[in-house]
Amino acid sequence: MLLAPQNPFYVLQFAETAATSGQWALALKMFLRVVEMAELPADEQDQGNGDGDGNGLARRAWVGVKLSTRKLQSGAVTASVPSNNSGNKNEEDAEAPSEGTLRQLDALATERIGVLSGSVGKASATSSSGYGVMMKWLSV
Repeated sequence: MLLAPQNPFYVLQFAETAATSGQWALALKMFLRVVEMAELPADEQDQGNGDGDGNGLARRAWVGVKLSTRKLQSGAVTASVPSNNSGNKNEEDAEAPSEGTLRQLDALATERIGVLSGSVGKASATSSSGYGVMMKWLSV
């Protein structure tokens, strides 16, 4: 991440590592950073450029946002994990957002995952597709 901070894939890997280690507030912060870096503008999402899905990183980051908000809302994890013992806050310390903000992020993540999956509003969105299974998981 130090050599190429502009690469959203490296930031996504850092967010996933933070989530794996249980630092959910930091993971949420980094997943949102990936969304900021990787999500295509609305006018470019509908244009196929021939090389497949350009929003794969953004979708993966939104799933991370969804997972992080659920973990933070459950209260089973600590709200923040200090990175040092001196008591001084630094850039790496991440505090969990308020409960209202977490609910709003959770709803936004659900909506964005549906939009990025490309099946929202299409008649072909049936339970036989992966979309139906995914939306069932998101609504739990």
